[in-house]
This record gives sequence, structure tokens and C-alpha cells, in this order.
Amino acid sequence: MKHVTAILLLCAFLSGTAFSSTNALTDKKNTRPVANDKTIGIEQAKLKTISEKISQFRNAPKTAKRQKNTINYQLPAAQKQALIELIRDPNRNIQIEWSQDGSSPIFIEAENLLSDEMSGNTINQSLNAFAPRAKRLLGLENQDDKLVFVKQQTDALGMTHVRMHQSFANVPVYGRDLYYHFDKDNKLVGINGRTTPLPKSLDIQPSVTARNAEIQAIQYLGLKDTDSVPVQSRLVIYPMQDEFPLTYIVNVKPTLAENWDIVIDAHSGNVLKKINRICYDGAVNASGMDLQGNTRNFGAYQIGSDHYLIDTSKPMYNAGQSQLPDNVEGGIVVLDAQNGDGSQLYYNTSTNANSWSVPNAISAIANGGVVYDYYRNIHNRNSIDGKGGTMYIVVNFDNNYNNAFWNGQFMVFGNGDSQQFSDLAGALDVTAHEMSHGVIEHTANLIYEEQSGALNESFADVFGVAAEFYHEGANGDWLVGEDVTTPSIANDALRDMIQPDGPNVGGGQQPGHMNQYQNLPNTEDGDNGGVHVNSGIPNRAFYQVALNIGIEKAEKIYYRALSVYLTRSSQFIDARIAILKSASDLYGENSTEYQAVQNAFDTVGILDGEGSTLPDIEPQVQGIDWILAVDSGTRALYRISLDAETIEMISASPVLNKPSITDDGEFVLFVDYDYNPRIVAIDGSAEQQLDDSGTFWNLAYSPNGNYIAATSNVADGLIYLFDMVNTDNVYQYPLYAQTYTEGAQSSTVLYADAMDWTLDSQYLVYDAYNIAATATGDTLDYWDINFLRIADGTVIRAFPPQDIGVNLGNPVLASNNDYIMAFDFVDANGEVTAYGANLETGDVGVITRNGYAISRPDFSSDDSAVIYEYTDGNNYGVFVASLLTDGITGAGDDFQFLTGAIYPLWVTRGTRPETAVEENDIKIPTALTLHQNYPNPFNPETTIRFDLPENMNVRLDVYNVLGRNVMSVADGFYTAGSHQIKFNGQDLPSGIYYYRLTTPMGTETQKMLLLK
Repeated sequence: MKHVTAILLLCAFLSGTAFSSTNALTDKKNTRPVANDKTIGIEQAKLKTISEKISQFRNAPKTAKRQKNTINYQLPAAQKQALIELIRDPNRNIQIEWSQDGSSPIFIEAENLLSDEMSGNTINQSLNAFAPRAKRLLGLENQDDKLVFVKQQTDALGMTHVRMHQSFANVPVYGRDLYYHFDKDNKLVGINGRTTPLPKSLDIQPSVTARNAEIQAIQYLGLKDTDSVPVQSRLVIYPMQDEFPLTYIVNVKPTLAENWDIVIDAHSGNVLKKINRICYDGAVNASGMDLQGNTRNFGAYQIGSDHYLIDTSKPMYNAGQSQLPDNVEGGIVVLDAQNGDGSQLYYNTSTNANSWSVPNAISAIANGGVVYDYYRNIHNRNSIDGKGGTMYIVVNFDNNYNNAFWNGQFMVFGNGDSQQFSDLAGALDVTAHEMSHGVIEHTANLIYEEQSGALNESFADVFGVAAEFYHEGANGDWLVGEDVTTPSIANDALRDMIQPDGPNVGGGQQPGHMNQYQNLPNTEDGDNGGVHVNSGIPNRAFYQVALNIGIEKAEKIYYRALSVYLTRSSQFIDARIAILKSASDLYGENSTEYQAVQNAFDTVGILDGEGSTLPDIEPQVQGIDWILAVDSGTRALYRISLDAETIEMISASPVLNKPSITDDGEFVLFVDYDYNPRIVAIDGSAEQQLDDSGTFWNLAYSPNGNYIAATSNVADGLIYLFDMVNTDNVYQYPLYAQTYTEGAQSSTVLYADAMDWTLDSQYLVYDAYNIAATATGDTLDYWDINFLRIADGTVIRAFPPQDIGVNLGNPVLASNNDYIMAFDFVDANGEVTAYGANLETGDVGVITRNGYAISRPDFSSDDSAVIYEYTDGNNYGVFVASLLTDGITGAGDDFQFLTGAIYPLWVTRGTRPETAVEENDIKIPTALTLHQNYPNPFNPETTIRFDLPENMNVRLDVYNVLGRNVMSVADGFYTAGSHQIKFNGQDLPSGIYYYRLTTPMGTETQKMLLLK
């Protein structure tokens, strides 16, 4: 532990104007059972106004999707109660879908919406029985609100559908209809439509006559003969946002090609709206010339006389949720940066669906459609995210930009400099490669560094060329980017999957065999450990597989491996195992396909062996456990014993944000309400203010005691790192959205907030508030979670991009491993779920559903429970939830531990043992076992593990392929249990080696591969 007085914080880096942010969640109401009530021991205070500088999740955009069966707690009391009663009925299996702004249910379905005693013998009887409840569910509380019968029809399935129309005091409400759906047994199984609660004071007596409104409409259109023009009018209530004017809708048809609805205020006589009923809008078939000079067919969308490069022809398109052009649900949208940085995006339009002046945009929309079709038709995957998410493509990014990248939201193309690259949008395989990075994010989510990162690049190449073969058939090839690379050099390419180290590969040769593997530093300059370099090895393996069984079978095997078996940190050996398992699943273990995979990986030197295991679980800190919490009223910092018998204030300084603790629990760091950093011993002694600049927001102390990470109270998009060893060093890390392209960064981060460290102090996990451009060039804000590699500032996205309106935040890693994380998930309705995630397997579990309260979770010292905060809007409390054996799912036994408390931390004051397990925790193995070394292949160090069922003398030796003993690793007496020994091959040449365990019970031998 470095002495705290060594902390020299350089305030100049943290100066600026403070930003403010309101708490968007504290005005929500919810209830939660309270049990095992413990209090901090100070007077309880009702909800106070929290400083406007406390940063929390923003309100979701009004266009955001809503979860099923959620209740908007700002609805009128009667409607809310009716909906809650309906949802809680255990016999109905109710499902509710909501309008985009959450103001009303638009689809309610069930096995039977009517109880048995309410059900009538006829449909009319059932309608009459359900009508009062329907009005309450829809918020139609006024006596004048009516649902008027329109028509009834029975379909081919025997279902009957009854259409009703909303009226108010016998005046129709424009566009407000409701359907009742009955199954073949006349059970009411659903209602859907849109209705609008109206104010009681609505004046439905017109001041303008119908004839005067008709004359007004005719004159408004510039027509002079008011008597001969065909005209009709009807009196309606016309909802317009939050207003409900009484209007005449006057229909005028002066010519065959004209059909106008003029909406006229029935009180003032003013024209409110003019609508052309001649329908030009909708999806159209379009064509245009692409960058290769080929005519491409694609879908476009016509609005009036303009055609937009928005393809809504794919099965993913959701017309009911779309409002084109601004909001497209399930389409392909091509936007233009017009050589800018993407801060402003523009639509591509044309007045002729078959004549366009943007060949790169034509390439983009056509190739994007091919990529969608490829994944849909070959892998039954609905868009990049697998859920029908809109595919956004941007052309003309920057000026002469020689790259393309996927930033988690957009597929972005530069237009090249005409020397190194032509316009990047011209390559189908590049488009498929970059979009496949999105598919990888939503499946295995391979960490973008070293071997897992090389697999990430390789799988993107695999599906890049596979999509090209899908589209071009026999004209496809095994080159990547050949259509856009060095226009003046024939047959040049970014990568060659047949011969990765061939002469036509630009940007440096790739290895094609493990004996050429390049051990590059895991830094940005080192290509994140060679992700673009070493990907040539698994690339060549895929080519070998496809060569022997055909690409149609090979791509299905690889997609299954990616989507079912691979995990975030999978290595090359894991890819071999996963792809073999997929081949076995699809074709059988003794099949030609299985043998083809085996031979291909043998060919490139990725040899048989045991796959990677989860990283080791560190021993927990041994000592005394405390709960740290902040008083919700005074903001003072307390420590509480686990039995809540000891409650001690350790700092009276008001705490601004969740504190940070040292790994040994000795010191607590926090930022006070003056934005200054403080440190205090856990017993309350030695409190110090470390700086008085008033520029800090949050702090996180690294487990090794070498660093303090900090964020400032200005929106600077930075994380600062203070070196506790070399105290003159202060580092700044610009935050950005991860891409998979060298040198490409997408700068959307406004600021970071909550932070936590990995146990090795090499990575910082944080949440960040982002602002990004939407399809219309407007802004979309969201929170997400990322890892920052402190060696070089590389950012790695923790989770795939989420739906619009969803926010992820407050990440915390498990106390004793780095692959379990807890975090807050805020849905589009603002409701919060504390989730646990296994970052290796991709599994996610619900820890607790927390209403509208941010939980800020924290793990117990042994990772068997999570402690979190909750508020109902009036009272604050700290709860504890036990975890199931998966470490990520709550057991459902939540209980309240503290009242009047926030920002809980579970801390152990003690030391972390160096041994992996305590003696009394060791489970004695039942058999002698020599495990496969890990990692394998390795350079220069690997771990050899073996299990002994009893105490005995053992000898562990390493031999070369000639059987010559090159090193004795262990020789002596070992106790019963599991053992692991580090083997360093620094002085040995690359090659195949064998290691042999010799014991009185016999010998065990394994093969390992050393590559330098």
C-alpha cells in the first residue's frame, strides 16, 4: 500500500466549467416489501432535492420501445389500478404492449380476458360485459366516452373480430379505433387499437356551420366555383398532440388527380391541416449504378415526390413501429456524412427511383441488403443484432478517408484517396466484414486483443467472403477488399485467405501457420497483440475446411461455433474445439466434415488439446467484513458490521458519489460535495483532503495500490490516471466508442461516471454517457459500459449495443474474479433491473428488479451475494440479495439491511492470501490426472496442472520430440490435492514438447506447443 501522502494530484488537468444533470428517476413511484429493518441510527428524512450535479440516466426518447407488461406509474389512478389487476390475474396469462410514448396500452392479449362468470353465451353479451372494464383499461373515464360498433367479421381461422370507434358525446374521435378479438370458441382473447382520454370540459358545439367550413376549404385550395366542386364534410374531434380541437374534415376532389382533406377548426374557422389523399408514400422497387458500374436493384421508400435510400423490403421491417423517414424500425438506411466527421448526417434522395447520382450510396444499400439476405437465408439470423434491428450505413465519412469501420451503431465508409484505396463502400466483402463485427458482438463478443481478437477479425473475414460467394457464386474469391485496395495494382487485397503470407496482401504479410505466429505487444501500436496479423492463421484454416467440404457446409459449422460455443476470451485452441463440436453436432463425429475441420487446423498448426478454462478465482481477502454506506440525508459516511450491531460514522464530510476502497480495505476514497477528493482510514482516522481544486467527480483506487483513476466534474470525455509510484505522472485517456479498424475511433462519449478495476490493475471498467447522431442527424443519448486498457488507452466494449432507450451503468466486478460483473440495466420505460453477467460465457442473470431506482450493486467479499440500494421516491434503503451458484442470478431472498442509506460497499479489512485456496477448502481428487497446459500454444510461459488423490513423490519432466529430457520441472513430495506449476520455455526453441508426470501410481503424458 502506497502511503497516502504520496498522492500528488495535478489539478490543472481537471479544470473547466461544471455541467449539470437532473435525476430523471427520483420522481417515479414504486413499492417494495421491507423486512429485517435496520437503521443507520440517525433521524429518517423524506426525499430531499439531490444536487443537480448528481448524474443519472436520462429519460428515454419518446420513440423508444417498451417492455411488455410494464406499468407507467404516471397514468391516472383508476387506469393504473385496472391494468395492475389485469396483470396480476394468475389465470389469464396477460400480455400488454404499449404505445411508444407509454401513454396507453395498444394491444392486450390473454387466453381469455373475461372471467368465466363474466363470459356471455354470445359475442354481444361478452362485449357488453367487458365494456366497462375496457374503458377503465384505456383510461376512458368520462361519461361521454363511448366505443361505438363499426363492423364484425369472421376470418378463415374461425376467429371473430369486432371493430369499435371512439366517440365523445356522440362526436367521432378521428383515427381512434379499437378491435375486439374472439377465438373460435367465442373467448375474448385480445383487444388492440388506439384510443385517447379526452378532457371533460371539451366543447363539442361548433361555432362554424358545415357549409361555411366547406366554402373555407374550397377557397383555401384556390378554387373559385364553390358550388360545382365535389365536397363533403364531417364533424370530428381531431387529436393533435395534447390538444383536441373540434373540427370539420372537409374532403375536396376538384380533379381526378386531387383528393384533399382540409381540417378546419369548428370554433375559429382556421385551417389546421391540409392532407393530400392521393397516396404516393410507400416502399418502391429502385435501381441505380454502383461504384463498379453495375446496375443494382434494391428497395427505396417514396414520400411524396422524393425517394429515400431506405430499404423497407426486408422481413425485419416493422411498419407499425416506423415513422419514415425519421424513425425506421427494421430497415436499411443509407446516410451521407458529406465528407464531415459524422456529427451531421444527411439523407440520400432522388425524384426518380431509378436514377441516382450517388454510386457509393447505391453500393452501400445494395451490399447492405446482400449482407442482410445472407444472414437471414443462410443462418436464419434477422439482421445484425438478430432481432430485426435497423442497419444504418454512412458514406463519405471524412475527406479521402482510407478506411471503413463498425462503431456499434453505424457501418461507416470513407471514400478513399484513389491511391491506397478507392471508395470503401464499393466492396461487398468489406461491408460484410464490418457488419459481421456487429454479429460477433451479439454472439461470442470476442475480446478484441491477442488470440481472441484475431479470432474476432478472422470470423469477420470468414463471413465477409462467405457473403461474397453467396451473392456472386463461382465468381466469388478468397481475397478480402480486392475491389477497393490500391486501384492501380491488379489483384491486390487487404487479406488472402488461401495464402495469408502471399505477395498480394497489403499492409504487411500475415502468418499462415502457428510457427509464424507473431507475439506483438498488446497495445494499440502492437495491433492489440496482432489481431489483424495473426488472424491469417484461422483464416487459412477456414479456407482448408471449405476446400474439402464446400463453403456452404463450412459457413454453417463456423456460424454455429460462433453463436453457440465460443466465449469472450476464446483462444485458437478453443476455436478448434468449438468448430469441431459444431461439425459433430451438424454432421456427426465420424463424418467427412468433422475430419475436414480436424485436418484444416492440423495444417495451420493449431493442434489438438484441452481448451481454455475460465480464469482463476483469486482467494478472497481474509479479515473483518464491514458494510460502508452513506446517510441519505446528511451524506455522512458510515461503517456497519454485518450484524448491524456496530454503526460508526467514519467521515462527516458529505459524500458526492459512491466511494472506492483499497483492496485490503484499509482506506476509503471519495469525492465530497465541494468536488474535492478525500481519503480516510476505515476506522475513521487520518482523514485528508487530497486537493482543493473543486474539479473532481469520481475516484477508483487500483487493487495493486499503484493508480487512482478519476473523472472530472466537467464533460471532457476523459478518464485521468494518477501514478502513485511515479507521482509526477498524470495520464489522460480520451474515451470513444470501440471500432474494429486500426486508427478508426468514434468519439461519442461526453463523460464517464462509475468505475471499477480488474484484480490485476490492468483494466478499468466504467460507464459512459454518450451522445451520437441518429438517422435524422438529431442526437441520441445513452449510457454504456466499457473496459479501458491502461497500457495504451484502448477501449473495449463490454456488451453489444442496446436498443434505443436502453441504458447500462454502474458496473462492478466480482470481488475475486474479473469475468463476473453486476450492473444496472435501465429499460426504455426507465425501469431498472440489476443484472449479473458472466463475461466469458455471455450468460446473464437477474439479480433483482429494482423498480425505478438505480441499484449501484456491489459484491460480497466471497461473491455469494450482492448488496444494493433502493428508493421508492420517499425513503432510501440498502438491500442484500443472495446469488445462486452461477454467481449472476439472485436467489429471490432479498431483505432490507439498512434504512436511510445509499451507496453501499461491502469491504473486508484484511489481506488477500497468495495461495489459490485455503487448506480446509481443498477437495481431494479421486484420480491421478495430468491436465492439458494452458495456454497452449504458449510463448514463453504456460501453466501445468496435476491432481493427486493421495500424498506421494512425483516427478514432472519435459521432453522434446526426440524423447530427450530438456528440463525437470518438479521432483519431490507433494500432498494430495490439485497443484499447478509455471513452466517457462524462454531458453527452448519453438516446437512440440511432451511433459510427463511420474508417480508411484503410474505415469501421465501430455503434448504442448511452444511458439516464439
